[in-house]
Amino acid sequence: MISYKFLEKYPKLYAFATEPKWKQVRGVVLFFVITVAIHIIWRFWARNLNYAPITGPFYEATNMMAYWVYNQSIWIITNILNISITLAPDQIMWLKNGTGIQITASCSGLKPIIQFFLLMLIFPGPWKRKLWFIPSGILIVHLTNLVRVAGMAITGVLLPGHLKFVHDNILRAMFYVVIFVLWWLWVEKIGPGKKFRPDGKLN
Repeated sequence: MISYKFLEKYPKLYAFATEPKWKQVRGVVLFFVITVAIHIIWRFWARNLNYAPITGPFYEATNMMAYWVYNQSIWIITNILNISITLAPDQIMWLKNGTGIQITASCSGLKPIIQFFLLMLIFPGPWKRKLWFIPSGILIVHLTNLVRVAGMAITGVLLPGHLKFVHDNILRAMFYVVIFVLWWLWVEKIGPGKKFRPDGKLN
């Protein structure tokens, strides 16, 4: 049990930390604190340590995943969206209007996957359920990445001049929305304190 006696001098903070009515809000705040902390640590690890001590394996993993994303995105863009593209070296797709989309290592989706994985490790819950929920979540995050690339192709066709803005401010945010929904499903529907009833629903 966590003690909040150090907050007794601050009644509002103490109430927020202890009263049941703030339970869900506390969870959301904790989610964002952890998410921001992971982002800051990740940037420091990348910029200052170059992913040491696993620099080599890390780059191999991101390059491999970027290659998967590139090839799977090509299939979606050409077969589902029916958008004509021309392939070029360095994993570049050229649209008919001359707009180019390059799938680099930073497009691999590895960071949000690791972010989701760490959240699931940090938040409590039975491992019996984590063993299926974590792989399912990782798959959903990967599919989100494919949707993101497909969204870039659609934007490149319809609004090529706004592609950078859409990429930086809308499509990138998709990861955080999806991870938040997965986290919410875990803490509210699947994770700790939730038990399946005979009718298949959760208590």
